[in-house]
Amino acid sequence: HRANKRYLKEKFGHYTVYDIETEQMSETRLKAKSWQEKRKHSPKPRVMVVYSSKSDEYHSFYPEQMATGVRLLLNSDTIVSYNGRDFDENVLIRHGFMDKSFEGLGKRSFDLLKRLTKKHGYRAKLNGLARLNLGEKKHTSGRKMSEIDGEKLVEACKSDVRQTRILFEMWAHNPNNIRYPNKRQRRYIYAG
Repeated sequence: HRANKRYLKEKFGHYTVYDIETEQMSETRLKAKSWQEKRKHSPKPRVMVVYSSKSDEYHSFYPEQMATGVRLLLNSDTIVSYNGRDFDENVLIRHGFMDKSFEGLGKRSFDLLKRLTKKHGYRAKLNGLARLNLGEKKHTSGRKMSEIDGEKLVEACKSDVRQTRILFEMWAHNPNNIRYPNKRQRRYIYAG
């Protein structure tokens, strides 16, 4: 375990893993084709959870604390997400917590969804990856997130961050370690 942490630190420095839960997406956002339209119609954030490899702790931030969460991300060497470049970063920019993408701000951004999509040729849901690799499903499906709030929402978001962190650490050691859903497993396919 200690050797794993040392390897990750050498390769990625201090890394953070984050996810944001938002209000429900509008039809306009769901149908948006360009990144400009997607950003313009990004829903408001409800909570963000950030894992820090430096403290080995999870931190949660409600909208009024989101700027503090962004500072925590920006103080790391590598910022890890699952669909962060196309979704979470747009939420942060649209709602005034950043003025550019993490890469635009000079940070190393590692979007696990983008890496896996490039390797396999199609997108898969975090739920499918968690089932195949961790033997567990997502705490709460995306559609049900709008039905919960407070500590339950924080726990659901933290679970997504934990699953993303473990999958990222597996990838970091060897991308071939991650089992990927095949195209016929439709319930695993990310359609967003």
